[in-house]
Amino acid sequence: MCAKPADDSPIDDPIWKRITEIVAARIGRHCFETWFVPIRFAGCDGDVWSLAVPNESFRRGLMDHYEGLLEEALLESTGRRWQL
Repeated sequence: MCAKPADDSPIDDPIWKRITEIVAARIGRHCFETWFVPIRFAGCDGDVWSLAVPNESFRRGLMDHYEGLLEEALLESTGRRWQL
């Protein structure tokens, strides 16, 4: 269903592109640019969807504020649940 992207682009995977479109439509532009523009799709394996983020502090903040939204967007985009 997905693979590791060929380069550092956040939208190499069509599913990741759709996820970012869903997220962008549901949150403000500033929040999207702060929290989602720095994220890079890192691949998936089994039931795990991996994202590359700038650092651990960023990861914690992202998950604290947007884990549910990311899970909803993944479900909407793929038709199944994934672990982040």
